[in-house]
Amino acid sequence: MGNLELRGNAKVIGPEQVVKLSQKVVARILLGVGFEGAMEGSVEDFSEVLSGRICKTRTNLRVLADSYKKQCSAIELLKMLLKTVGFR
Repeated sequence: MGNLELRGNAKVIGPEQVVKLSQKVVARILLGVGFEGAMEGSVEDFSEVLSGRICKTRTNLRVLADSYKKQCSAIELLKMLLKTVGFR
């Protein structure tokens, strides 16, 4: 997996940081729905799935942007991405 570049903030994060951020997100979601002490393995598994999905989405968006950035606006690229991943 490559690095994820956030152009507005000029930050580049790698797969390890994506996993750590995913773990924090999962912990907050679980806490928000009433799970105060989730099993560590479950959090790690769910965050691994989430980080994999984030990286795949990033890759899909990069391919679309590289292919269509001159023909499409940013909003159109996002709509194409959502169609690609199954949203209407």
